[in-house]
Amino acid sequence: MADNWKTVLQRYAETDPKQIPDAILFYATEHNLVIFDLYNKSIFHLLIIPRTRPPHYTAARLKNLRTLFQGDKQRAKELIDHMKEDAEELIKKIEAWMLKHYKFKWDVWVGFHAVQSLDHVHLHVISADMQSEHLKNKKHYNSFHPRLGFFIHLDDILDWFEAVPSVWRKNIELNPAFFEPLLKKDLECYYCYEEFRNMPQLKKHLKEHWEKLKAAGIAQAQRKKKFDEMMQASKKKKEEEQKKKEQGKGAADGDTGVEDGGEQETGTPGSSGEDGGTGTPKKTAESELGTQGQGGKDGTPSKRPSAEPAPEDSEPPAQKRTRLQDPDPSWQF
Repeated sequence: MADNWKTVLQRYAETDPKQIPDAILFYATEHNLVIFDLYNKSIFHLLIIPRTRPPHYTAARLKNLRTLFQGDKQRAKELIDHMKEDAEELIKKIEAWMLKHYKFKWDVWVGFHAVQSLDHVHLHVISADMQSEHLKNKKHYNSFHPRLGFFIHLDDILDWFEAVPSVWRKNIELNPAFFEPLLKKDLECYYCYEEFRNMPQLKKHLKEHWEKLKAAGIAQAQRKKKFDEMMQASKKKKEEEQKKKEQGKGAADGDTGVEDGGEQETGTPGSSGEDGGTGTPKKTAESELGTQGQGGKDGTPSKRPSAEPAPEDSEPPAQKRTRLQDPDPSWQF
């Protein structure tokens, strides 16, 4: 009976996912199965187990991390990488559950036990709260303590593959004689490092941390929601203002503001005898320049012969002055 319990994960890995009960299997991917830990130690606790795929990933090769790492290193790396990919997708799903049921999200730990209690490699994906009725004793708690060392984080395992050969060989020994004593260490709060004599005291303390974490998380989520709503309203307002501005510009471009026939240039004689468009009487050549042969009253020649342009300080009376094109020193800026 004990052997049946110890090899349960191995049997799942060799089974067609369609034959695994929904209460156990969350979903399956090409390389792994994602199953619920029926004795969860936190609110969210699932396992990722690699599917048996002979000839390279047999039940014997996947018995535990030691047997996996003693085989082909590159194939072991590929298997761990696939587990990481599925873990990242699983975390997204867990965070969605957190937001739906708890209105905020918190940390998720991802890692392996240095010494497994069940045969077959399996990756724990567990929320960082330790709020479960199944968390009953020191061994349970210390096996998931994030800093004690028995729980080896996935990213640390991946770093092993980049280590020099001597460090790699040392790490993959995973000697039970070194790791199992860690499960007997004194109870210490993973959050604030306070020590406790027994599990009831520790669990009460962890509950207090959890309530504070939840209250702060919900408040932060509400602030973020309010901020996002304000930003969205501001963005919408700017878009509406821009739209009105573009509509106004389009209407202005469509209105030329010029009557049929166009505006005649100031000072140009019109057929009606008036200055076109200005309402100013038309000046004849005689009134503009005088009779060239007569000159002034004293008989002197005219100072403005028709062959010369008028000086710059002489503008036609009706010419419209613009600030940019024809500045006047008398203007006050």
